[in-house]
Amino acid sequence: MFDENNYEKPIEEMEQKNENENEFNSEYQTYSPYSGYYTPPTPPKPPKNKPKFSFKTLICCCLVCTVVSGGVSFATVKYLASQNSLTAGTGTTNTTINVDKKSTNAVSAIAEKAVPSVVGIKAVAQSNTYSWFGQSGNSTSEGSGVIYSSDGYIITNYHVISNVAKNSSQGKVSVYLSTDPNNAIDAKIIGYDEDYDLAVIKIEKTGLTAITFADSNDISVGDMAVAIGNPAGLEFMSSVSSGIISGLNRTIQLEGTAQMKLLQTDAAINPGNSGGALVNQSGELIGINSSKISSEEYEGMGFAIPSNTVKKQVNNIINNKDKKYAYLGVKISTEYTSEQLTSMGYPAGAVVESVDDNSPASEAGIQAYDIITSFDGVKITDYSSYNTERLKHKKGDKVVIKVYRNGNTLSGTVTLGESNN
Repeated sequence: MFDENNYEKPIEEMEQKNENENEFNSEYQTYSPYSGYYTPPTPPKPPKNKPKFSFKTLICCCLVCTVVSGGVSFATVKYLASQNSLTAGTGTTNTTINVDKKSTNAVSAIAEKAVPSVVGIKAVAQSNTYSWFGQSGNSTSEGSGVIYSSDGYIITNYHVISNVAKNSSQGKVSVYLSTDPNNAIDAKIIGYDEDYDLAVIKIEKTGLTAITFADSNDISVGDMAVAIGNPAGLEFMSSVSSGIISGLNRTIQLEGTAQMKLLQTDAAINPGNSGGALVNQSGELIGINSSKISSEEYEGMGFAIPSNTVKKQVNNIINNKDKKYAYLGVKISTEYTSEQLTSMGYPAGAVVESVDDNSPASEAGIQAYDIITSFDGVKITDYSSYNTERLKHKKGDKVVIKVYRNGNTLSGTVTLGESNN
């Protein structure tokens, strides 16, 4: 158990605290008289001439709302039928796109090819929140998805279905096809990867139009990019916006994920576009839309998970859908890097944002705002290193975990549980 009366305190930390005890406490720690844990201070703001983007300046493009009652309207998309092809020029490269209608421009031909592979997704989770008027309603998230295979596997962002993913028995995920946007199809969550903000769901339907993947390593800055999805939710299904690839390998960190290398585009990406397709001049998938810069100071900065990353992680989810992983029961904050923590006087580690009820962590006495510094004898410096070590274990393993709390290093043994992720 993590007992504050039984702790390890590094010599260098004792010396630092003895020399500057009052200054250290007043500058770095805020104590609660009830819980006794500290709240890490907000990291210093970056200089304006060198902007850095964390999840605070990004929004995951998923429309989330609380619904008590009311209906949802849908935009029906109709297509003409006449065989034709169109040549789309991008610089010195010409690409012939085979489509089923007469198109007058490249974006129209791209949309004709790719729109049938993009779906609408609604995830509804039961709410346990009550007010003066009774239960406050359900938590509803609306986003987009991309058909991965003709037999019903669909890719989306984890954050689109996260309200249901943790407790699927208390929620429901529905899919809406572009060819039949008024009818909901029940979907099953196959699996997800929070680190990459990706999830796979499945509907019991065959003959679907699967997206064609492009090699994201072949993308260049300035290439055409077309975003397809449902901005503002299902009411605006199958919306199309066009632009270019503005940047490659942008290091971005969203809440609840590890740092990712993303594509940057100026094609309009808005809430509801999450999980939708970013395609090239051939109508092939180059990325899954995931986020945008949300600030008055920036415009046209959307981000997508590269197609090569998507394919690798989606295959891993599908192939390991029945695999069980070690479960500790903590949510790790991705706001703090090891550099930020050490600059504020704390040790590098993984900051616990919250602890699940009745989890191995809660039973062992781990608290919110503890900093995990060691996991089964391996030094932990951040979210990624914590998750790497956790995934090496299985249900029933007993591991020694060290946490930093209130200037003390506590040590305890935890018996890990079991999870699908």
